[in-house]
Amino acid sequence: MQKKAFQGDLPTFGVALPEMERKGRHALSFETAGSLIAALPFMVRTIVLRVIVTSMNVAEIFGLRWKRVNLTDKPKLLME
Repeated sequence: MQKKAFQGDLPTFGVALPEMERKGRHALSFETAGSLIAALPFMVRTIVLRVIVTSMNVAEIFGLRWKRVNLTDKPKLLME
């Protein structure tokens, strides 16, 4: 059974949408990235370096939690 939420002529019929304008992507040069990393405090530098090396997206960056980061050489159980 098909439900019709609208009856009559479609009000958007004949409406032409403008072409999408996509913004170009840009990346930091090695020199710029190096200057940025050198200017940051240690803890921020650690995250920025990981983001640059792994090409993390914004959602992944905001999902980071310090309690889940292990900067030691010993494994940490997730249950702790």
